[in-house]
Amino acid sequence: MINTNLAQAQVFGVSAAGADLTGANLMQAHIEQVDFIYATLVETNLSGVKYVINVNFRGATLVSINLSGLDLTTANFCRVRRLDAVDFTGSDLSGAVWTTCERCQPGSIGMCILQER
Repeated sequence: MINTNLAQAQVFGVSAAGADLTGANLMQAHIEQVDFIYATLVETNLSGVKYVINVNFRGATLVSINLSGLDLTTANFCRVRRLDAVDFTGSDLSGAVWTTCERCQPGSIGMCILQER
């Protein structure tokens, strides 16, 4: 699926587990109930994505992607293998499951705030 063009697509209830989405174009897509477990998203174009609802990035590789300004409250980033140069500017991560498999606290805007131990 390298360099696949899914711009403005309705991506719903799909398993992309283990898929290599390097350079794929998901610009302005509606992404809901998608399983990206162990997928590779490197320089994947997610700009202007409309919705990201119940998306599972568990064990995925996320490098050089733009997730800014999104509602990621239902996203799962548990045990992401690699998280480099991902732009979360203005994104709401409140309630998302973070790389530590803990939930981000309310007010997690632009970054995950974990509960202090």
